[in-house]
Amino acid sequence: MLLSLFVENYKKGLIKMTNEPILTLFLLTYNQENSIRKTIESILAQKTKYPFIVKILEDCSTDKTLEICKEYVEKYPHLFKLIAQKVNTKGLHCRIAREKEVNTKYWCFIEGDDWYLNDLWIEKGVSFLEQNQDYNCYCGDVLYSNEAENTKQSCVTEVQKKSFKKLGHDLSFDNYIYIQTSARMYRNVIDFSKIREIPISDIYTWYLFLDKGKVYLEHEIMSQYNITPQGIWSGMAEKEKKERDFYRAIVCNNFFKYKYSKFFAKTIKNKKMKILKFLLGAKLAMKILYGNKEQIKEFTTKLKNNKARKKVLLLAGADFHCKVVRAAQEMGVYTIVTDYLPVENSPAKKIADEYWMLDIKDVDSIVEKCKKEKVDGVIAYCIDPAQLPYQQICEKLNLPCFGTKEQYEIFTNKILFKDFCRKNGVDVVPEYTMEDVLHDKVIYPVLVKPSDSRGSRGQTVCFDKSSLLQAIDIAKKESSDEKFLIERYMVGAQDLAVAYIVINNEPFLLKIADRYVGLEKDNLQRQQISNVIPSLFTNKYIENCENNVKKMIKNLGIKFGAIFLQGFVCDDKVFFYDPGIRFPGTEFDVVLSDTTNFNPMKSVIAYALTGDVSASFGNPINAYNLNGNICVILSVAVRPGKIGEIIGFENVIKNKNILSSSLRYNEGDIIPNSGDVKQRVCEFTAKLSSREEIEPFIKEVYSKLKILDENGKDMIVSKAIFDIPINTGA
Repeated sequence: MLLSLFVENYKKGLIKMTNEPILTLFLLTYNQENSIRKTIESILAQKTKYPFIVKILEDCSTDKTLEICKEYVEKYPHLFKLIAQKVNTKGLHCRIAREKEVNTKYWCFIEGDDWYLNDLWIEKGVSFLEQNQDYNCYCGDVLYSNEAENTKQSCVTEVQKKSFKKLGHDLSFDNYIYIQTSARMYRNVIDFSKIREIPISDIYTWYLFLDKGKVYLEHEIMSQYNITPQGIWSGMAEKEKKERDFYRAIVCNNFFKYKYSKFFAKTIKNKKMKILKFLLGAKLAMKILYGNKEQIKEFTTKLKNNKARKKVLLLAGADFHCKVVRAAQEMGVYTIVTDYLPVENSPAKKIADEYWMLDIKDVDSIVEKCKKEKVDGVIAYCIDPAQLPYQQICEKLNLPCFGTKEQYEIFTNKILFKDFCRKNGVDVVPEYTMEDVLHDKVIYPVLVKPSDSRGSRGQTVCFDKSSLLQAIDIAKKESSDEKFLIERYMVGAQDLAVAYIVINNEPFLLKIADRYVGLEKDNLQRQQISNVIPSLFTNKYIENCENNVKKMIKNLGIKFGAIFLQGFVCDDKVFFYDPGIRFPGTEFDVVLSDTTNFNPMKSVIAYALTGDVSASFGNPINAYNLNGNICVILSVAVRPGKIGEIIGFENVIKNKNILSSSLRYNEGDIIPNSGDVKQRVCEFTAKLSSREEIEPFIKEVYSKLKILDENGKDMIVSKAIFDIPINTGA
């Protein structure tokens, strides 16, 4: 029975749909009250014997679109299913739909400002795919309607005119044409839930099916695509379109393992090797254009000496900045590192293309040097002291920056941060006032800290009023504004660290870690000794806390950037105490990029050089779970004294699970009694397949590594002990 007849009988109440649908038709809509009826009516006009279901993906419209959709769902409940978002996802719900809502043999998409012109679209598409099992996609011609120019033209006809060739019926990367979404029908052969390396938007889905198998083109107009100023792509500036073309070529060429290098090179319009080499990197550019190993080697050598590449300045050269330098160099970017340390004490300087001896706090000198050297972007990746200078430098140079002066003030001043948390319903560690102190209302122990100092500097745990008053003087000296906090000392509470990346104003959780600190007898009770990622508290955090945390980040107003938060777990809640507009100073992102293929380093570099707030190398959704893997970060701390001998470090890093390691001291160096990071001699970051492997890994490290003083005595203290339960649902 043809569907048009079915609809008429359905209206009369004479029939109900009993057959299981063979096709899922997704209708994507947002603020399209003026066109959505025409789109839906074009669906109802289809003549087909095949049962199908229409799933309306309504993205929290602010006009009457949702109301209109509900009207049709009420009329035809067996034909339409409404999936309405409570908040606008900017199209991200489409990916979720591809992963979870395709339960039929075939599926297709149409947007709420386009419509079908051929009432046999579904009949023809399903029939063809049923009869031709070697094809995974069926598509037809599209009528392009340009509202501004008052023109209409056939997509296929225009492409054939410009390319002087007949497209035929079989499409591929070699015989390519872009067919709009509304005229494509797919066989359900791709599991989108397993694809994390690339976004799953319209163009990427087209590429996936061109790669998957045969695609058939029917030379018959099936739908109308309306080009309007309100369209996402048509309303985009040409510069932004070109930048997206660049990054799409990079991501896709890597994903398809260079099988279609020539094709992706062509998609970068009017750009020669000179541009390719600094955005894609020497190796990738050569693979795209030539694919010849000897040419790659020759060109790489030349490129290392080429100062014409885009330049990025990295503030500070600590060991965990090396991954940023390497990522930039893989992209073909010229790297510069600056701090006041000599090169032998600044690991990132050793591998950068260039380094400067300028203190990161010397903003004016750095700005002048950047102007002289024509630096294209500045990055402060993961250390506290670089945050404010970074914002000031970017502002003076008019370069992309994670945040404004006001945003950085909120997330570097602990008092302002806690006030902002409270306004957004985010719990913070309880405090006492000076009035509480003077009137003996304080319950000890408490932690006294400066309002804006770095790390644990100026912090003191106090057990009585006398020591508290002394601690206040210490905290005031470490604070730039002489302000301080008196916080409840969270004895026995689990320390938790979370990190987000904000892309296009949407926060994505990248890290949630249980932090284990050193022992009080070693004066390391506030220093991290180990991290385990993801946290045992992950599910509870997402259930009880994350909505308000994400709301807070969105209300901060950052369009692109990193957010780092530390807190304590208590009574199934997290009480936060420390923020930052930066990534944490660990190597968790090395494991993250290895297990999920989302690369935060390259995403940040791309943003720094272009200002593109949608810059994303890979897919950050659910990246925090590391695809079921476990990340362990083990910091080895020692007691104060002179290092006489370091034994076994090279043997430890032979462990195949260790993805990153650092040795911060050498034999003969003196370790201070600082109670902070200066007592951490080395660090190992490992990727494990289960929590059961954590304890054996830690024991292996301590069994092989020896750090001895001048008298041959063991210096390692506060050894990590992993004896907590392995219930990930905690």
